[in-house]
Amino acid sequence: MQKTLLSNAQVFLLLSMLVIATMVLLGPTTAGEQASADMWLSPVYCLPVGFLVGSIALGLHGMYPKHTPAQYMRKILGPYAGSFLIVCYLLFYIHFSVLVLQEFTIFSSNVFLVKTPNYVIMALILFTSAYAVAKGIETVARVTMLIIPVYLIFFILGNIFLIPDLDMGNFFPVLPEGLMPSFKGSIPLSAWFMEGFSVAFLLPYIKERKGVWRSMLVSFSVMTLVILFVNLIVVLLFGSVSANFPFPLMSAFRYVSVGNFLEHMESIVVVLWTLGVFIKLSILLFITVNLMADLFQVKHEPVIVWPIALFVLSVANWAFPTLPMVSDFYRLAVVYYFGIMLVLVPLLLYGIGRVRKVLK
Repeated sequence: MQKTLLSNAQVFLLLSMLVIATMVLLGPTTAGEQASADMWLSPVYCLPVGFLVGSIALGLHGMYPKHTPAQYMRKILGPYAGSFLIVCYLLFYIHFSVLVLQEFTIFSSNVFLVKTPNYVIMALILFTSAYAVAKGIETVARVTMLIIPVYLIFFILGNIFLIPDLDMGNFFPVLPEGLMPSFKGSIPLSAWFMEGFSVAFLLPYIKERKGVWRSMLVSFSVMTLVILFVNLIVVLLFGSVSANFPFPLMSAFRYVSVGNFLEHMESIVVVLWTLGVFIKLSILLFITVNLMADLFQVKHEPVIVWPIALFVLSVANWAFPTLPMVSDFYRLAVVYYFGIMLVLVPLLLYGIGRVRKVLK
């Protein structure tokens, strides 16, 4: 394992951006299909899911503080079953990376890089992330710390400019059909919070373990508030038809008009989306490299970064080619897919590990 290099603040920022990066753009539509104008409340139901996966990740790390997830999978399940599970997670995170890469490509090719070939868009963002990962997870964390202020400034300014166009009438009536629609909207939205289990792959690299749980609590709370705020803005702007927009935040920022000289602020969303996806892809590539290195006992991890990036690029050329396919995957399958790999299996690992510790 590499020398520990991350601070609690860096883990907090990496975890927050991992989830928020794609949730702010795709989350409102996903929740709105079930919750309609009540989708602003849906993120509140997702918060316990975040706390659960964070607790599992921290619990596993507490039992094996000097081991990476791949290493304690072997310790808990044995060499053969453990290696099989590592392969499963390796394939899962490759697929996860492909999904994020395709989301970025579909958005970019439909919004601002209309005539650019998809493989060029994918290669640019993927190889930029791969370069950061090859320099180490500390580099990714430091870049994230530089990006966050820019991200926040653009996000806050964009929403301030939207205030004149908001219609409070779209907020009423409040919960006309009770809590059930907003709860149904939270089910697909919870998949993003399940991604928080990925923090387990960052925990072995922190400098100071004290205060990690507090950082995770704050991180999941910030995620909830951010997506609640985004959903509320979308509802106040579009009302019950919010789910009809594939990228509601992008559509919302197109409404901005300040003094007839500052208009078409969708470029803000493009900046937010690009920066967020860069960080998210970097984290996912780091996890994939970490799993591959532990599986094959590779000592020098940067050597395998570029082959993995090329493999992800080749798979991404044919997986999820259209926006409806991505939307259907998030709406129908992703919550079960992520639920198994990021909640159920880790929970079983924790239970088996705890039993083994007690028996010893």
